[in-house]
Amino acid sequence: MNNSILDSLDPEIYVYRIFGIERLFQLFETKKNVLVHPSKWDDPFENFILSGLIEIASGEKGQFGFKDHVFGQCWTMKRESDAMWRIYSPEKNGVRVRARVKNLIQGLRAAESSPFFADISCFVGKVSYLPQNKLKDLNINVLDSSGKGIAQSLLYKRTEFSHEKEVRLIYSMHNPPTNIPKVFSYGFDPGTVLDEITFDPRIDKRMSDVYTHSLVDVYGFPKKSINTSKLYSPPQEFITQLKA
Repeated sequence: MNNSILDSLDPEIYVYRIFGIERLFQLFETKKNVLVHPSKWDDPFENFILSGLIEIASGEKGQFGFKDHVFGQCWTMKRESDAMWRIYSPEKNGVRVRARVKNLIQGLRAAESSPFFADISCFVGKVSYLPQNKLKDLNINVLDSSGKGIAQSLLYKRTEFSHEKEVRLIYSMHNPPTNIPKVFSYGFDPGTVLDEITFDPRIDKRMSDVYTHSLVDVYGFPKKSINTSKLYSPPQEFITQLKA
């Protein structure tokens, strides 16, 4: 597993992901996690290394043939953020899930047929943020036989995104089909990988009670691990001392 964890990322730390409630129940129902091709991410600079042109000694230009073989999923080390709730839970009924890095990568590795293929295909790493004029100076060996170079090429973003404190789960397809899809799905047991579910702080309590009931009674998720964010709750017994 250590081969899959990049840049000295602590496998024990928690990472978080916010998405709509429908996606949460889909995850429990299908037990499939979905990674997407970087072209589906909003930032046009995503996958800029693999998608860019290459030039060989003769001066001929081309592109990496495996640029479409990589898929990723974005998590964050930031536990609570007003911006993240507003961006990823626009309907005010989303959820934030929590998992340890080691459990995320173990789940992805289990989708591979052997430890060897898992070592060269499955990765998790922390995103580094650089000024745009520094990105072109990166020297990453994407032809590295360990597969780490391809994964590391997806771990750089512009400094304008540094508030995200992002961690990425990355899969590099070593035996792609003729028609490569834009998504990669694999078996995922949310009851094992996830250890906390937190509702949007703006959610209607009646709805959160209904969702909690389903998660506990239908899918067996422990009730003690379900809560609602208190980000916008008024402070309790906050007293301002006035000077005479």
